[in-house]
Amino acid sequence: MKKNWRRNIRQKEGNKGYTPIEERLAADTKRGSDDECWPWTGRNNSQGYGVVRWKGQSMTAHRMTWLVMKGEIPEGLDCAHRCHNRLCVNPSHLYLATRSQNMLDSSNAGRRLGPEKGKFHIGRPKKERGDATCRPLTATSNAALNKFDPSRLAAVHARFWPKVKITEPHLCWEWQAAKTPDGYGDIKMENDNLELAHRVAYEICCGEIPEGLFVCHHCDNPSCVNPKHLFIGTNTDNMRDASRKGRLHGNWNSIRPVGEDNPASKLTADHVRAIKHYLCRGESCKFIAKRYGVAPSTIERIANGQHWKHIE
Repeated sequence: MKKNWRRNIRQKEGNKGYTPIEERLAADTKRGSDDECWPWTGRNNSQGYGVVRWKGQSMTAHRMTWLVMKGEIPEGLDCAHRCHNRLCVNPSHLYLATRSQNMLDSSNAGRRLGPEKGKFHIGRPKKERGDATCRPLTATSNAALNKFDPSRLAAVHARFWPKVKITEPHLCWEWQAAKTPDGYGDIKMENDNLELAHRVAYEICCGEIPEGLFVCHHCDNPSCVNPKHLFIGTNTDNMRDASRKGRLHGNWNSIRPVGEDNPASKLTADHVRAIKHYLCRGESCKFIAKRYGVAPSTIERIANGQHWKHIE
């Protein structure tokens, strides 16, 4: 998976006179222990989330914290709070989830269901807003939110790797045991359920797989379980990758063309590279949008990595 362009600008910020984003975040964060909430002390938005503005761009503080400290957020995922404290920016209290999972968690926590059944409101009840207290994290609540049980992997870890032909780190590691008709390895877990070997390998080495995401292969080898050859993506990402590599038969019309292949696009790849260069220099989204005849929201989506993320 390509690196997010946002990571590259941190290498140049020292020469541009900008305060490093890590220092900006630390200055407005009241840090405590890893188990406690780290309240955001800077500016808030109308929904109660902390907001940080940097190089002409605004982003919620907890999302920016995830990008800086944990890396890229796959398209289509939200950065959610385990502690249900919107001002908290403690990375250990954050997790990635689909929009539906995030809404369901909010509903279960009583943050979105209004007095009338089925009615939603934004944020917590009015009388509770501004309360920066944190709901205690428990093993039960973590398991319910993530559905990720490390003990399940610990039981299978000892018999997983003997079934793998481990070679050089940059080469494929072939699964040597049972396989599906499509060539994917599978392994029986302690509950007698069969799981795909490359998904288990990702969980053992990289951690949980967010709900609704797939584990895909950079190497296009279904039987490979080398963690360095695996990445997570949505179903659309997976199918588009398969189509690009010629592994799909027939027409694949459900994938919307991206970039210059989209006939409705007003921008080209060269335009986007220039736009990202201007963003690195600190120019505002509104000024850049006027230069290229597009809406400021288009430039903001490029800045946030939502659109044209395949162009660095």
